[in-house]
Amino acid sequence: MSLLVDIARLVPRLRFPMVEPRSGYWTDNPAWGRTLQTVFPSAAGQQMSVASSDKFPGVPKMHTIQLWRGDDRSVRNADVYARVSYGVGGSNNEFMLDWGAGAQFALVANSVRVDAVTYRPDGTQAYDGTGVPGVDPAPLVIAATFGAGSIGHGPPLTLTEPNQEVSFAGGGGIPIARNILVPDFARAFLVHSYNVGFAGAATLRGNTDPNQPTYLSFQCTNNIGSELAHGDCQVFAGAAGAVGMPIPAGTMQIQIANETSLAPALDPALNTNIRYTLQWVLSL
Repeated sequence: MSLLVDIARLVPRLRFPMVEPRSGYWTDNPAWGRTLQTVFPSAAGQQMSVASSDKFPGVPKMHTIQLWRGDDRSVRNADVYARVSYGVGGSNNEFMLDWGAGAQFALVANSVRVDAVTYRPDGTQAYDGTGVPGVDPAPLVIAATFGAGSIGHGPPLTLTEPNQEVSFAGGGGIPIARNILVPDFARAFLVHSYNVGFAGAATLRGNTDPNQPTYLSFQCTNNIGSELAHGDCQVFAGAAGAVGMPIPAGTMQIQIANETSLAPALDPALNTNIRYTLQWVLSL
């Protein structure tokens, strides 16, 4: 036996370099990517198909999804979320995220579909898909591509709720608090806020000073109204402004409330409406 082993060591071993093909079934195949060139629809909530692959070849594995953008972002008050639908075997799911200027992430999937859904970034103003400064519909050029394999974990994905306003007294039909349901894959959240100088407020002030209360509160609650976390949005001026506030397990919704009526009499934020933007940090 040892003689055969010694002979085998003397036989030269051939080495064959692995050459990856430059073209194949994916070449010019829209199942691996597609660009949508259109204009912004006339209403929020409109869904447009961007790219889809009904069945990736092979066993379930990681696929990277890249969203990119090519328009000039000249629209007035409109933008698009990405709605990603994917499946593995008999399991299917979907979630939303900010399209923004683009994103890249990885999923375990046999199939993927990416749609664009229009919304109004400023929730206090009407949806407006016209261009600036003209009145014609603004151009929209977006694309989604799929690739086999994973990527290093980059900046976290986000989902940004439309900007809203809460009143100190519920005047003018503006509520003093709003409840927002926690979306799929949300693991943390941020709140960007500022008062709007109503009712004699001395100065405009946002959550930029971790030592200065904003009197805009957040509450994490479950479905029976039990409070799991509560704080002032001033925390987002500190370290939480970079990574977000972790969402306690069991949280079903987050309430954003105006508490300026509880502020000390000499506080410049006393009795003022507050604008805020809630941004979810996704665990993808």
